[in-house]
Amino acid sequence: MKIMKNLIYNIAYQILVMIIPLITMPYIARIIGATGFGIYSYHYSIASYFGLFSLLGIYNYGVRSIATCFDNKEKRTDVFFNIYTIQLIASLLVILCYLGYVFLFVTKDQDIAYLQIIYLLSLVFDINWFYFGLELFSLTVLRNVVIKLLSTAAIFLFVKKASDVPAYTVIMLGGMLLSQLVLWISLPQHIRIGTPSFAKIKTHLIPIFILFLPAIASSVFRTMDKIMLGILSDKAQVGFYTQAEALEWTCLSVITALGTVMIPVASKLSSSGDRKKLSDYTQISFRCLTIFTIAIAAVLIGISPVFVPFFLGGEFVPTIYLTMLISPTMFFIAWENIIRTQYLIPNNLDKEFTISVFAGAIINFIANLFFIPHLKSYGAAVGTLLAEGTVFFIQAYMARHAIPLLSILKSCRYYFISGILSCLLMLFLGTLSIQTIPKLMLQCSAGGLLFLLLTIPYLICRDKELYGTLLQFITHKKKGKTNHL
Repeated sequence: MKIMKNLIYNIAYQILVMIIPLITMPYIARIIGATGFGIYSYHYSIASYFGLFSLLGIYNYGVRSIATCFDNKEKRTDVFFNIYTIQLIASLLVILCYLGYVFLFVTKDQDIAYLQIIYLLSLVFDINWFYFGLELFSLTVLRNVVIKLLSTAAIFLFVKKASDVPAYTVIMLGGMLLSQLVLWISLPQHIRIGTPSFAKIKTHLIPIFILFLPAIASSVFRTMDKIMLGILSDKAQVGFYTQAEALEWTCLSVITALGTVMIPVASKLSSSGDRKKLSDYTQISFRCLTIFTIAIAAVLIGISPVFVPFFLGGEFVPTIYLTMLISPTMFFIAWENIIRTQYLIPNNLDKEFTISVFAGAIINFIANLFFIPHLKSYGAAVGTLLAEGTVFFIQAYMARHAIPLLSILKSCRYYFISGILSCLLMLFLGTLSIQTIPKLMLQCSAGGLLFLLLTIPYLICRDKELYGTLLQFITHKKKGKTNHL
């Protein structure tokens, strides 16, 4: 079954994405420090804002558009060239605007600001949306595996002292550019030679712009935190917050892999009118993702007091409490991911998606403005928590007739209790006076074992519907027939 194959590819890659920071982050934290890392993060965040105007709303719209003409090469070619022409023009204009911004307004760390051009160039060549629409996840995964391994090796070879922030910037952004360029090698296998049509380009502009609005709003409270911290506080606070956020997103990368796989699948099911199958996928995704997120959040909170100082060094002690504070946002982000990728976007509910994200952005901006001057990086964490909660509750309300969220969450209450008990056990074990590495191993093994002992018997004996659906999903069978989705 293609969906399982793609999910395995994505999860395997996301596990690699989790492992690599575990290797590089402690090294970078100790070599360039909180200030150096904060300088890189601050300028990258600003470049990311400019980058939004390169991709506009093309990513989700492109995946959806390519998925709907999956078996028609002529139409696929036509759609690709018209959408990519919009991306190309927008990207080149953005690069010119960014160069003007750096020249006119950046006076400190200007070299790092100019190097962000590499990132903006990577967006010129970013056609991941095309391959995701075709569900060719293996190609993008294998490419990224090789490039990330090369980037990791380069960090250890060329980043040797605190002043090597430019080298670190080139390596990080150069990897992004290379990963996009590689995708173009196999493009001729999937499309024919074509030319854009101005008339057809115009038909794509409005839906792309509609999806661009939530992209702007989403980026506001995903990157504005670091920019506002840099303005209202200092670069060290940006470094503390960025590392806490990086730990969270390292865990979330596996959780959100399901959403990436499901956009093209859900789009095809929606366009074919198979609402029942789409509803079944959505509900099983929601419940499984909730259980998985509970386990990850429990581990992250439970080991933070021991893991963060060991992993990042004593300078990053504030990151302990930041990590614990923003961990609950993983639930909101995971749930939003399901609603967005399996309901709102496949059903062309772009307006509803836009409203939810804009509301979150407004809440985030107000909260940051109020809390950051008083609480610094902790204020940014509070703002993120409030913003993500706002987005989820609005999306949940909009999807209330299609997704029985209250009953789904109610059915997961036992798993929440299991997660809390496991987290408390890990926090307690963290107070023991033993060496750090054995302590972390004890925390993870004991907490994980307790969660499994509490969860698996309940799943088999009391939650038979979910257990049966999982078995059916994993074995790809339904009523004796193979599901070839």
